[in-house]
Amino acid sequence: MGGDKEVSPEKTEPGAGRRAFLRRRPANLKTWLSSLSKRGGKDHQRRRSIATYIGGFFSLAIAALAIFVLVRTLSHINLVQLRNAIAATSNDQILIAAGLTSLSFLALTGYDAMALLQLRLRVPYTTTALASFTSYAVCFTLGFPLITAGTVRYWIYSEAGLSAAKIASLTVIAGVTYWLGMALIIGVGLLFRGETISNIDHFEPHINTLIGLGVLGSLLAYLAWVSLGHR
Repeated sequence: MGGDKEVSPEKTEPGAGRRAFLRRRPANLKTWLSSLSKRGGKDHQRRRSIATYIGGFFSLAIAALAIFVLVRTLSHINLVQLRNAIAATSNDQILIAAGLTSLSFLALTGYDAMALLQLRLRVPYTTTALASFTSYAVCFTLGFPLITAGTVRYWIYSEAGLSAAKIASLTVIAGVTYWLGMALIIGVGLLFRGETISNIDHFEPHINTLIGLGVLGSLLAYLAWVSLGHR
């Protein structure tokens, strides 16, 4: 047409194509992650198949690593000492330990429940409890919670209709909440048992007290910040 001019590739600003690709990439990644939870269509089935193979691979890798760690741990156990330790433990102590362990894992389901509440998602509590119990059991044994716990949660929550992006957000929120709780325990311990902890960290008791005050103060500041609005 009259005033239209065709721009040749030579006149294009250097690096413009790369910048345009980088601008599109987050949207494309978000679209792909969201499509994992959408139903119907050949593309959906293909993506879900790929995700299933990836999840299966990580699950087998986690199981193999767990077996390896278990075998290595059991190889260092003296059976005679183990029998003596069991014989010296009363039935009441075993029952109390089992009850407190069950109570602990029950409390851990609250992390996933609070994360789902923060993300404004509705998932049956039975699914939440299963995902929380299995993910923490695996990550407490193997470490690397963002990978191990995230993989287990994806395996369970994806069947409940959650997208990969939401499951990743849930894993991060639950992890942050857990470590905030740990920070609270550490801060209280340093504040009220600074002298006892000095035998471990070799700091002066008043230094431990100051660290404890700093940790608790940081937690209060964080709680005040997140209370100002939905984050």
